[in-house]
Amino acid sequence: MRTIGIFVAVALLLFGFAIVPVAAAEGVSAFDPQSLVGEWQGQWKNGRVGTSGAVYITIKKVDGDDVVATTWAAGNQRYHNRDLDTKGKLTFDKDGTLTLQMEAGGYLTYTLHLVSSGKLEGEASTGSATAELQLVKK
Repeated sequence: MRTIGIFVAVALLLFGFAIVPVAAAEGVSAFDPQSLVGEWQGQWKNGRVGTSGAVYITIKKVDGDDVVATTWAAGNQRYHNRDLDTKGKLTFDKDGTLTLQMEAGGYLTYTLHLVSSGKLEGEASTGSATAELQLVKK
């Protein structure tokens, strides 16, 4: 009888672990990463120094969790007013929020969260300055 109890406990333990990846995979598969491909436009804002400007990100390709894009932002810094090659990764936070971690032209790093269909929010950083970003899909 003890052997049967151990067998049942092991079977339940294995079954329980088998459900978690399946459930996670179902949640992830409901989102199509290809829906990110296209033009995004919005604003950046550095509240500390009171500057802001337009920003455009064109996501050219999503391959698995790899993202290839171009970034253009208005402003007076060396990385403004020109196209920057941008690459990054897609991840899902613990709560299921899609996050893009991207690097643009060696100057900027971005963390963007998909807050609703067609809307990204987050921040950009140069290492010494940080700006809030809000983008919508065109």
